[in-house]
Amino acid sequence: MQWHKKQSMVARISLIAMSTAMALLIAEAALRGVYSRVPSLAGVPHSDHAEYKDVRRWTEPPPTLKECGLASTHQPRPLRTTRHGEGRLQRLWVVGDSLVHSWGVDWSASWPAGVADQLAIDIKSQVLLSRIGGSGNGYCRNVAALNHLLDRKQPDVMVFQIFADDLERRTAVMVGDKVVAVPTHPLSRHSYLANLLWFSWRTRLGGALPDRDADAAGMARFRRVLKDLDQRLDTLGVPWIAVLIAPAGLPRCDASQGSWSDCEWLRGDLDRMAHQLEQLSIDWLDLREQWSTHSPGTLPDEEKAWRERGRLPVHPSAAGHQVISAAVSAALSERVQSQVP
Repeated sequence: MQWHKKQSMVARISLIAMSTAMALLIAEAALRGVYSRVPSLAGVPHSDHAEYKDVRRWTEPPPTLKECGLASTHQPRPLRTTRHGEGRLQRLWVVGDSLVHSWGVDWSASWPAGVADQLAIDIKSQVLLSRIGGSGNGYCRNVAALNHLLDRKQPDVMVFQIFADDLERRTAVMVGDKVVAVPTHPLSRHSYLANLLWFSWRTRLGGALPDRDADAAGMARFRRVLKDLDQRLDTLGVPWIAVLIAPAGLPRCDASQGSWSDCEWLRGDLDRMAHQLEQLSIDWLDLREQWSTHSPGTLPDEEKAWRERGRLPVHPSAAGHQVISAAVSAALSERVQSQVP
């Protein structure tokens, strides 16, 4: 009798296992019929997720301190240089991301160009302006670009721009109006069902709120990288300032926000970086509250994204660039004058 009970239990377990396996296979087949690729990448226009570098860059872990200096991460394209004023040549380097590289505005209307114009007036010399780094780069990649160039030449004065998302690692990003994430585990890369479950968890079951990763290790890396940069520039005798700039739409975080707004972590990251900069005792300009007293203007496509999806506007218009230029010019002039014997 006992043997029959055991046999019956084994049969039931086997039936449950077979039914579960069959259900999983059916679900896998159904998902493959619905999606042309794994669900997390449904919004990516390429079939091979490895080709979509922007998504991979935002979802990969932040680089280690050592990786900040790898030659493979240096300036990926020739420097853009412009001349401002007349007289003896002075080199100004402005390092940063899309704000430095005039995203959405003409280069002549960007804040680095305005800073170069004013510096040429202040020091009564010709200023050769070079912008370094790249759109979407964080502080670490931009330091890598800078260190690569400092091995061969050096500026007479430098501005290093830091932005609110420099500490961020996202597990999900927007591509157009789609939320996507690159699968990291072999199972989620090959099984559509496993990928869907993983993607649902990563996006908080569809809420698409990005995970945050401003941990102690990230803070230590930020502090160490900038400390090393300050020491190197001090050894070279290059006066410089760091500029912490807030997104153009940050004041809107005090009002209602959309489901994919970055408001929940932006202020926290800005405050964390400001604290680290204070601890380092380097010269830096605090523009966290700049847009509370001055209108940044915003770009039309970013305004549309805010209305339709709650994505916070990031880049200022030409008017906003003028505001940044005036603030940076005043701080840089003071910094340069302090170096004059």
